[in-house]
Amino acid sequence: MSRQLVIDSLAFAREAGSLQGGLPVAGLTRSLDLLADTAGCLTYRLDGRLGAIGRSQICLQVDGVLSLRCQRCLEGVEYPLAIRSVL
Repeated sequence: MSRQLVIDSLAFAREAGSLQGGLPVAGLTRSLDLLADTAGCLTYRLDGRLGAIGRSQICLQVDGVLSLRCQRCLEGVEYPLAIRSVL
């Protein structure tokens, strides 16, 4: 089991923190029954910043490809993942 990382979001944004890394697809335990293959890795990046009116923001990016199981033929279907979110 890997160590959980806890981020103080206000300090992370104020200090313009940045964090990036990889997440093995096999570690997505809540999604395993939807996947045809657990090989590969998703990349993530978190950037802290202050918004236009001085509010703290965390920008999240997640990229990669998942092999989902087709519900019709049960074969793998590649699904490109590109998530961009501002919290």
